[in-house]
Amino acid sequence: MKDALQQLLRAEEAGRRSAASREAEGRRLVEEADAESERIAEHGRQDLSRRIEALGKEIRADTDEQRRALAEDNERSIESCREQSARRRSEAVGRLVALLLEEPTAPKANAERGSSGPPGS
Repeated sequence: MKDALQQLLRAEEAGRRSAASREAEGRRLVEEADAESERIAEHGRQDLSRRIEALGKEIRADTDEQRRALAEDNERSIESCREQSARRRSEAVGRLVALLLEEPTAPKANAERGSSGPPGS
């Protein structure tokens, strides 16, 4: 009977050690899982940060390209306005010259009116 009690005590002790061992193994597995989860989260944060930075660069590049295109359009518009203004000026000068060529000269007009002095005399 003494042997049976000792065997029972040893079995109970072995069971406690086994339970403690399982509990320790469980804690270790939980710690490993927590550490792995943190590594995954950190990797995700870094990846997200890189993506945000890349998108920011893309947006800045698109904005710069839009600014360049707008500046080019503005330059073309300004040049077109300058050309149009020069044409209008040239046309106006042409019309003025044509009008001046059609006008009788002042002495001839005065003679036709019968006056040799300036108009109004």
